[in-house]
Amino acid sequence: ESGTDGEYDAVLAKSDRRLKEATDRVTKLEESIVGKQTALECLIEENESLKQQLDMASLRDVEAELMQRDTVIKQLSDKLQATVENRDLLQAEYMEQAAQLSSQVQLLQQQLKQVSQHCLLFRVLTDFIER
Repeated sequence: ESGTDGEYDAVLAKSDRRLKEATDRVTKLEESIVGKQTALECLIEENESLKQQLDMASLRDVEAELMQRDTVIKQLSDKLQATVENRDLLQAEYMEQAAQLSSQVQLLQQQLKQVSQHCLLFRVLTDFIER
């Protein structure tokens, strides 16, 4: 019976560890998204600021720089979108794994209960036979 408890504890510990790893990974992805969003917002603000400071004489040069910044902003936006999609996929995968682990834990609990009941019945029968 204690061997079964040990196996149950090992499965539970493994489940907890995998769930924590998944949670940590999602947290890191979310932090990465926040950083990219902040960088994107800063670039947008800087872009707006530069647009306000334009002098008509240097308009063409500044427009070229702004186009370059717009390209960087688009690249960051694309990367941010890809990161969000990746996070969503990972989250769905980890939720599915958590559901599977939960299902396995429930099955193990049922099996443990059945084994305990069989052990109790065995003890009762053994006591009855020995009398």
